[in-house]
Amino acid sequence: MENPHVKLLLRLILFLSLLSLALCAPSYRPGQLMLLVIGRSAGRPDADQQALLQRVQALRTSPGLNTLKVATMHFDRPREAAFARQVLGVSAQQLPCVCLVELDAAEVRPVRSLYSWPSVTGARLAEVDRMADMWSQLANAPVPLLTPQPAPLAPVFQAPQEALSMPMGWAAPRPSSQERDRLLAGMNMPVNRWLRSPNGRYGCLFQQGGNLVVYRFDRTPYQPMWNSMTDSRGGVNLRLSNDGVLRMFDATHQVIWEAGDAGAFSHCYLRMQDDGNLVIYRENGNGMTVAWASNSNQSGP
Repeated sequence: MENPHVKLLLRLILFLSLLSLALCAPSYRPGQLMLLVIGRSAGRPDADQQALLQRVQALRTSPGLNTLKVATMHFDRPREAAFARQVLGVSAQQLPCVCLVELDAAEVRPVRSLYSWPSVTGARLAEVDRMADMWSQLANAPVPLLTPQPAPLAPVFQAPQEALSMPMGWAAPRPSSQERDRLLAGMNMPVNRWLRSPNGRYGCLFQQGGNLVVYRFDRTPYQPMWNSMTDSRGGVNLRLSNDGVLRMFDATHQVIWEAGDAGAFSHCYLRMQDDGNLVIYRENGNGMTVAWASNSNQSGP
């Protein structure tokens, strides 16, 4: 019979090993990294493959990303397909796919995949922009908070000018019914912007002065349920990085507050939930798991 203590110890060792790898990730020169778009066909690319390549190529037109290398690989070429499967770990079922790869000493040939984003079709295409954020982090490229952002999922509500400097307890304006409920990794959230729960009952506002506040709307005045306690610290931008950490920056790009624990690059997002909880979700081998929560959820009426 398996000893539960041994099993727990092994899990702890594995967790610490992964955490160590994430925290001690090496840095690279920009020329050592490449975005590799992998599709089904070189001669007859489908619409998803073409759209993905165009999106990745467009990243190079953004400030600070002119040295970003982009290349393609196709599964209708046997040698390229074998290389993608055996070296990069990409299967035909994952196409079209984009990988951030490390190049060899000559900065020509991929030697391993550092991060892959499989099955990039439809709505997921907008999230490819965060590859630029990954590249800039690993390459230590000077592109702080300037990474191109995906188009908003819905119109973003902006608080009226007369209410922008009010403290946490003010009668917060309610966001529109079209307000989005999540912030994707690699995206910025400037001051006076909301995340709104799908049921319309809760909202998270990044207030002027730098306080992040969760409100409940079915109270008069609107009831603050949680806040980051960063009022008057000069926060101007909120950003969910690709390591799953939510960070608040001041005007000099210095971090003044953060939430969550850093991990390996992964699919993650911040969501304002219907129960009033503000949660960071991160993808691992078991699907989406909670990486951080404000614990502002309320079970009562």
